[in-house]
Amino acid sequence: MVEVEYSIKKEQVTLRGTICLPQEQGKFPVVLMIHGSGELDRDENQQGLDLNIFNNIAHYLADNGIASIRYDKRGCGQSTGDFYKTGHFDLVDDALSWFDELQNIEFFNLQEIYLLGHSEGCIIAPQINIKRDNIAGMILLCPFIERLEDILMSQAETLHNELIVEIETNKGLKRLYKKTMFKLFDEPVSDTSKFIKKIKRTSSDYFVERSEKVEAKWFREMLTIVPSHIFNKISSPVLAISGSKDIQCKPQDVEQIKLIAPVAVESHMVPNLTHILRCENEEPCFSNYPLLAKEPIDTEVLNILVKWLKSS
Repeated sequence: MVEVEYSIKKEQVTLRGTICLPQEQGKFPVVLMIHGSGELDRDENQQGLDLNIFNNIAHYLADNGIASIRYDKRGCGQSTGDFYKTGHFDLVDDALSWFDELQNIEFFNLQEIYLLGHSEGCIIAPQINIKRDNIAGMILLCPFIERLEDILMSQAETLHNELIVEIETNKGLKRLYKKTMFKLFDEPVSDTSKFIKKIKRTSSDYFVERSEKVEAKWFREMLTIVPSHIFNKISSPVLAISGSKDIQCKPQDVEQIKLIAPVAVESHMVPNLTHILRCENEEPCFSNYPLLAKEPIDTEVLNILVKWLKSS
């Protein structure tokens, strides 16, 4: 495996990334990796949570004769720009710029260019496919067909249930304290509903909520996206992989994509797989992510990827 640093410029922004190549010489099929949501670097790591998803996938692909490119989002990792002024459509444009740059890199077989999206990347990749027709296929990891507002409310309900369980498993004064604090500060469903209404009223790139910056532009743009309309227009074959314990995107959405997309879709629902591509033997919950992230990516996912790419 060989890794080469690479960068592209878009106006005043420099986007930096890594080309990962097999050890041998030649021109290789190439996979462009597109992140999920959040302040993520090229490996899908962010402050406080290292997922190391894209680097692990890249290395596995290289070991199987397949090249890849992964990159830092605007304002993340080594890329310049302001993450909090970046909207969803800016991210689409950035991914499109990386795709176009692939044509200028000598290591790649331009007849075998693939897109790989994770979470939000699963709706960015199809938008690139609509704009460019020389895409051999798309790999969608934890895709979704629902609109963002419905996803946010569903995630809020999941978090609400987690908090209830935490309260019920504590006893005495600790339980009373957690129950009181929950009532005062942690009402995920109602808070999320208020948050969405606030987002829709804003026109700024970002605002501050509870001492944290919120990327308002990104939310506003994502709230306009209708995934079913996008998947209905794609022209490249799809590999869609979900996990039975994904609590961020509905696992059954892979089957909905198969019904809507006018292309061949190979779908897999991996047992016990979570949104961060690790398997969870217990009841899935957000609070388990840091512990799960210490485990390797599920090998079944990696094997499905390589098998599909080699048979395409």
